[in-house]
Order: sequence, then structure tokens, then C-alpha cells
Amino acid sequence: MHRFREQTTGRGKQSGKTLWTVFRRNVGFICICAAFVLAAGCTKVAVLPESGETLSNWTLARDYQAQGRYELARQYYLLALAGARTPESQQTLQRELNSVDRMIEAMR
Repeated sequence: MHRFREQTTGRGKQSGKTLWTVFRRNVGFICICAAFVLAAGCTKVAVLPESGETLSNWTLARDYQAQGRYELARQYYLLALAGARTPESQQTLQRELNSVDRMIEAMR
């Protein structure tokens, strides 16, 4: 910190501003800008439309379907569908569940 006070900015000694003074003013400016951003309501948190459990069940269902384990895939699609929040996800899950049901029916 002592070194900052001895050095001057690139403007020469006539300005009288040390690096420490410039640093302090910039930090203050950054803090004021951050305060305005926070006060403006820009602190909203982005939320995924689906829960982690739903996404996990959906991923497992697709993995089991790819492996040809259709009964397990059907169970996990049902779990994912039960926890789905958005109508788009519910429709997609219902289509994938119907697909697995057709595969199970075809194998019988």
C-alpha cells in the first residue's frame, strides 16, 4: 500500500493524483454503480422451469428407453410427468410416455 502512494499516474507529477487516489475513486464509483443496479431490481434469480428431480427422472427415462428397458423407462416417465411444472414439458413427457407404451405393446 505504501508503494501505491509513492507512485504517480501516467499524467505526471503536476496532477498530484497518486495511484492510490485513483484506485479509491474507481472503487467508489463501482460501488455506487452496483448500488444503483441493486436498487433498480436487477437482482432477480433465474429459475429453471422444471425441478431437478423432474429433469433427473426424465434423463433416466430416456437412458432406459435407449437401452431397450421400456418398463423402467415408463416408470421414470411417469415420475417425471408427475413432477412436471410447465404445460410444454407435460406434453412432451406425455408423447414420450405414449411412445414407450407403444414399444411395450409391440414387444408383447
